[in-house]
Amino acid sequence: MLRVGLVSAAEEKARRVLEVGLEGALQESCRARLWTSYAALVDALMDGEEEVAWLPPVAYLRARKRGPVTLLATVERGGKGSYGCVLLGRAGVVNRIEAAEGKRAVWVDPWSAAGYIVPRALIRAAGYNPDAFFSAQSFAGSYASLLSMLTYEQAEVGACYCRLDEQGQPEDGPWFGREDFSLLAHSSPIPGDTLCAGPALSHERLAHLKTVLTGKLPPPALLVVLQATALRPPDQGAYDDFEAKYLDPAGRR
Repeated sequence: MLRVGLVSAAEEKARRVLEVGLEGALQESCRARLWTSYAALVDALMDGEEEVAWLPPVAYLRARKRGPVTLLATVERGGKGSYGCVLLGRAGVVNRIEAAEGKRAVWVDPWSAAGYIVPRALIRAAGYNPDAFFSAQSFAGSYASLLSMLTYEQAEVGACYCRLDEQGQPEDGPWFGREDFSLLAHSSPIPGDTLCAGPALSHERLAHLKTVLTGKLPPPALLVVLQATALRPPDQGAYDDFEAKYLDPAGRR
């Protein structure tokens, strides 16, 4: 039985859809379990409690600091295996990065690439220390909550994921087209979410799983849960480059 872990707002529905989809594709039983945080899921993967996990890029990179982790696939959305982030201000209050000094910032989660680590790097690149730049910083837990806090004047600065066009410019995202947000800066591409195997998975099962996930017809139910258009063989170099640029040797921001 394949043991799979995920963190999902869709909760029980996502868990059961994932189980059914993988069971059909692998022709073996599957047990999917929901975890409350990526930190807990990484612990479970590395301790052998889970064999496979759906991890965003930062969680994957922190997992591999702990021991052997194999990249099985990169999640492709909108035809791309990467995404970007935008640093946002509340329109009419913060329309430039320098105007964010002394204001309140809200982020998604300390393990979020687009919702914390990369936008803080954008602030550093503008010449400011993100730890001292704001009057207060908090975590919303989700992008929907973050955007709501900006809208209802609970914060003046935040960040959100986006899709980048071929020129690297933001072209879509939950914030796109809304007049209550101003775009302060945007990032270069961030490598996409991953499906990873921990040390508990045997070499034989590992090879079979790679073939199933990145073949011509990956499990449709899995694509639904991941909100993906496809799964692609991972580009290990993209994650290595992200780690070198955004994470210190201990895997922190």
